[in-house]
Amino acid sequence: MANGQQEEQQLPQVGTQQQPSLYQFLGSMSPEEHMKFKGFMHRYKGQKQISRNVGVARGAELMTEVDKGSLTIEDAVERSKSELTPAMKLIDQQFFKPDITSSSLLTMKERAGKSWTRTERSLWMSHYNTIKARENKKEVEKGRMDKVVADNDRIARNTLSTYNELEGSIEYALKDLYQTDKYGNILPDQEGFAAIGYKKDDDGKFILDEGGKKISTLDLDDQNMLNDKWNYIVSEIDKDVNPATYGQANQAEMSRALSVIVNLIPKSFLEKKKGIMFGDEFVNLYQAEYDEQTMRKLYFGKLNSLLVRAKGQIADVNLGGSVTEEDEFSKYIID
Repeated sequence: MANGQQEEQQLPQVGTQQQPSLYQFLGSMSPEEHMKFKGFMHRYKGQKQISRNVGVARGAELMTEVDKGSLTIEDAVERSKSELTPAMKLIDQQFFKPDITSSSLLTMKERAGKSWTRTERSLWMSHYNTIKARENKKEVEKGRMDKVVADNDRIARNTLSTYNELEGSIEYALKDLYQTDKYGNILPDQEGFAAIGYKKDDDGKFILDEGGKKISTLDLDDQNMLNDKWNYIVSEIDKDVNPATYGQANQAEMSRALSVIVNLIPKSFLEKKKGIMFGDEFVNLYQAEYDEQTMRKLYFGKLNSLLVRAKGQIADVNLGGSVTEEDEFSKYIID
């Protein structure tokens, strides 16, 4: 018996090895590695703040200037702060109030949100998600909400933020094809689809055909195709983040729809881009000449990477904790 106990004690312990702590990880670095890591984190934090302040598209332009050496990362952050719109400053002001609630933020969006740009709506969404997660945590602590439901709600909100970035990138790329309001938001037509715009010259004047009529930026077949694929993606996003249908969006079909959309993006948009953000990675487009096919592949890669990230996020929901009714955030956040 004693020998058996001794042999059992000498058996190797499988799966009990602890991962090194952050302190141990940093302590194991050489001085050169430590400096590189600090530089990376400094840039990463700056880049996140820039994207939060001015959106991914404008953030890519500022990061281009950083890579060129025209701006330091600190300069780019300050520039992004100076470009905060009055609406964004007001959203920030409301967010930092000590007694702010998610209901108050929803009321704010209902009253003023129609005039917001997508960047302003994204900032609002980020703040709303933070407040809602805080409230849900308190509800769980008080026993008024199941923790699984609260966790699923948090996952769905994070997923929706990623999808919002995807939709923003699509909208930004297609704006030259559509009619927009003075805030830069794409306008709907009488049937509720995005209203196709008209071709303009370099001076912003409409280009007319021989009969003196304005020329559409898309022919009817391309217009119908674009509307169909874009609306399909929006409907699948709604399906993915709705508690009644968590994670049921068809990733393969969404990816195919993205490829069609990318092929209809104006070539002029791709040529004007200075860089593309792939999550935390920044790809400079000014450093080399890219042909049209390569530029379209790069932009598809960006959009598809957001889709893959969102699908990975929503895959973490616990379907045993789903509910059968649409929760409140879907009504207000999905545009």
